[in-house]
Amino acid sequence: MDNEELPQILEGKGPRKSPARDEDNRTPFLSAFSKYDGFEALHQVAEWYLDIPKSLAGLWLNLDNLPEILACAKQWSLGQGPIYTHDLDEIFHHLGRWIEIVQAERQSPELQKIYLLSKVERRWGPEAGDGEASNKKRVLKSIGPPFWGIEEEHPVWMTLWYRSATPPTEAIYTVRDQVYRGLQGLYLSSYMRLRRSQEEAQSKYFYGSDLYARLRDSGRLLRKIHSIEHGFLLERLSTHCFAYNKPNAMHQVFSDIHANPEELFRQEFAGFADVVNFGYVLRHPSEFAKKLVDTFSLPGDRKKIPQKKLTDSRIYEDHHLFWIAQGFPAIASKRKSNTRPHIEWIGPEVDTVATLFEEGAHPGEYLEAEEIFFEPDDFLDPASTDGGPRELPPLNTLYAAARARYRMEIMRAQSFRNRLDRARVPLFVRVIGVLQNLYSQSLMDASDQAKALLNETVKLCAVALFTGHSLKEATSLHCFTSIEELPSEWRIAYSDQYRVWLRPYPVPDRNKNARIIFSDSVAVSPRIAFSDIWSVGQLLPKTRNKKWFTQTEAVYKKVFITQIAPALIEAGVDEDWVGVDSIGELLPSWFEGLEEGELLRNCALFGRSSPQSEVQSHYAALDRAVLDDYYCKIMRNLWKQIQVATPDDKKLLKDGSLVKPLFSLSKNTAQIPNSLTGNDWAPKVEGIKTLLEMLRAQIADHDQQEPHHYHNLVVAYTGIALSIVTAFRNANTPILDLGLIDQETGFLHMEEKDRDNGSHARLVWIPDDVRACVSAYLNHLKRLWVTLSFQTSPELKVPATKNRDIRIYGTKSFALSLQSSLFLFEEVGGIWQPKEFSGRRLQALLDSLKLGSWPIPNNGRHFLATTLFNEKQKSFATVIKTVMGHWQLGESPWGPDSAMDPYYLREALKSPFEKLLGKEGIDFQVIDF
Repeated sequence: MDNEELPQILEGKGPRKSPARDEDNRTPFLSAFSKYDGFEALHQVAEWYLDIPKSLAGLWLNLDNLPEILACAKQWSLGQGPIYTHDLDEIFHHLGRWIEIVQAERQSPELQKIYLLSKVERRWGPEAGDGEASNKKRVLKSIGPPFWGIEEEHPVWMTLWYRSATPPTEAIYTVRDQVYRGLQGLYLSSYMRLRRSQEEAQSKYFYGSDLYARLRDSGRLLRKIHSIEHGFLLERLSTHCFAYNKPNAMHQVFSDIHANPEELFRQEFAGFADVVNFGYVLRHPSEFAKKLVDTFSLPGDRKKIPQKKLTDSRIYEDHHLFWIAQGFPAIASKRKSNTRPHIEWIGPEVDTVATLFEEGAHPGEYLEAEEIFFEPDDFLDPASTDGGPRELPPLNTLYAAARARYRMEIMRAQSFRNRLDRARVPLFVRVIGVLQNLYSQSLMDASDQAKALLNETVKLCAVALFTGHSLKEATSLHCFTSIEELPSEWRIAYSDQYRVWLRPYPVPDRNKNARIIFSDSVAVSPRIAFSDIWSVGQLLPKTRNKKWFTQTEAVYKKVFITQIAPALIEAGVDEDWVGVDSIGELLPSWFEGLEEGELLRNCALFGRSSPQSEVQSHYAALDRAVLDDYYCKIMRNLWKQIQVATPDDKKLLKDGSLVKPLFSLSKNTAQIPNSLTGNDWAPKVEGIKTLLEMLRAQIADHDQQEPHHYHNLVVAYTGIALSIVTAFRNANTPILDLGLIDQETGFLHMEEKDRDNGSHARLVWIPDDVRACVSAYLNHLKRLWVTLSFQTSPELKVPATKNRDIRIYGTKSFALSLQSSLFLFEEVGGIWQPKEFSGRRLQALLDSLKLGSWPIPNNGRHFLATTLFNEKQKSFATVIKTVMGHWQLGESPWGPDSAMDPYYLREALKSPFEKLLGKEGIDFQVIDF
């Protein structure tokens, strides 16, 4: 096939594949029990009452937990109060029999072939150990359930997988374990009763109902509180959880938790209360439906606005303070095994997270560090000369030292961090030189099996280095000629026909109805592509299989340890970089050090993930052609710096052919089409251009005798422009006073992200055309208030819901001037009334003009992030983070210790904004309203 076909090949669409959801293992599973009469009927009972998916994912771990959970469920099923007439004893008997039969055949060959029965998701730590690389071992950090893709459809089965995470060595383990099993039993018992009720009533409306949504909420709660940091909740529930004959009492406990604004997981507990209520026919009103009313207070009041505390959370490796608090002025490196410092976060309420997603916002953007916990040793007095115990200094000294330490860390977080052990050019020269020499040696005798294996292992190392994978991950490299040939689970693939590498890049996990919201205008690919710019793929052997490397990991690892690692050490490569995992960290380390904060593109290219990159990926879709251009430019520049000596072209193989270099710079790149990947909520330029054309036409044709509707059209036009260039969030009156735009510099102070200390106030630059539009809008307001009836006030009394407003006005409500701000008119009872402007009201107005033209309240924010990240010439992550307001504690570009230059920011934004607003962009035109 020609290279021109590559755009069509890469455009293969389809949802992200999930073995737990897509595989159907019932037939091979049932065939293993053919000798048991009536087993198929037993299994149908188990599927109905245990919520078992057709893939049977996680069966063995669930089966280990089920006897204890069923025992508790049976005790709850005998509780007092109204119960269904059909006794559940028979069902419990059938389930017990099913467990007994399945356990008896657990080791059968037929069941061993079904890998999903025992599969768990493993997360490994870095290599640890002393001595040579062969003595180092990777530590298993955590395991997770194999249930991705069935969270919505099988919440009960997922919840049966868990047990209390408190270690058995802890004194409180027994109580927590029993309470957790009791809650699982109550959950399963309620579900079984609901299923029995549905069966008797022959109802078809259980799935998709509000009650089923509460089942999902309850399951999510149990999956959260199993962790050790939430063990205190299990202890609190221990006084009630053993009262098996009083489900009504448990319902009351859950309701009390829901009513307390200081509690964690309030809405999930409300969902659990409703599940118990309907399962046991307690006939209480729905607890989940009750509106949460939180108290409001001014600064200085005793009460605080209650917020969810994510206690014992962690700072992850992409945050400045992760390395600074450990003494490393460095960025993320997977080879460090230091303990992460504790941090306490303030985040959005649980019940507001869904609202944030609907608005197009990401909850991770709203986490704020409240407290940082450093090691106590940092504040202890030095050890005495006689070796006595270290003592704490006086309390006032402790306070002063802690405050000074905090200020020092915040100051240091503003500095550019170049990790001292970051991969640098001399390191690449040594590593590539060693691999090239070994590759040349392996070609001396092609008939020697040992040489052939060395040759294959060196190529594997080249793939690992080039793609940023460990040797183990690189062995799973797949070859493809079309997307349909790739398996359901894959991490990296290469096509020798098109000389292109592929990597999965799924859309963010959020609203499953995105396709419905955005209709067919959403077109993103679930993978990225990058060129074989260093010609690594050209030397891969021809294969008819779907994998390039067919030996086991152990075989390649042995060759690496015995032949490649010693050669690397002899060449002067630091031992930290000599390892089966470390070789894949070379290129990511180089990319990370080029610009601070460049997380989104680097994580996408090398298959990495971090909390901040997940937030960025929520807003920005990446153009695959532009991303490949970004990648190739860096790789070409690195190649020029490396200046690897070309192997002696006179060195001959036995058959007389010339030795080819292992790495060589390719003159041509793959023809990757301009197409988006990642964020499927990214607006298209054509859609916004059409919307602005429609508004201009309606404004020009509108009868100004009807000023209210005409004003709304003017606000929509101005609001779209401001939402794009400022990336304001969905907040009431994001800009208090449009007259505060500095006409000389174009800067405007914004603080629509609410923080009591103003830590997320930001400076935005308004381009000339948009400033001219704002001036036209302010002149329109002057004419409007002359036209309107004297009964309409040019001020609107609104509640001071943001700390910004409270600091400015000092009251719980204030008069918003309608002569210098964006606002909309709404018709209420036949009377036009002014309302505060917000992203959601803008969305509703534009929907009334053209349905779906502005799909989410944060549409402009998504559009700007996508546009800036896909700018071909000058796209800097630091600038984008500054514009978007994406920073955490100590990272603000506008803090007192920051070196960000606002005039540099303006110069960096001029060219992208000119393209965005010009003919090749949305074609924004200034109108004299």
